[in-house]
Amino acid sequence: MKYILFAIGCIMIGFGIGSAYAESKQINAREYQIRLEPDAAYLYDGNRLVGVVPYNDNATGLDSLILADNL
Repeated sequence: MKYILFAIGCIMIGFGIGSAYAESKQINAREYQIRLEPDAAYLYDGNRLVGVVPYNDNATGLDSLILADNL
């Protein structure tokens, strides 16, 4: 009986540590996706469109879009 309780306790601790790690990874993670098209680059954060950078000399850079998104 005590071995069963010990095993259940270890499993519960493992789930607690795993869920805390997954939550901290979600909070700190910041990943963008870039879709390159013939006329522009599209910056996404998951399914959300952050911005579009057309290919010309007066275009805002991707770094400016990322900085504006993090404000």
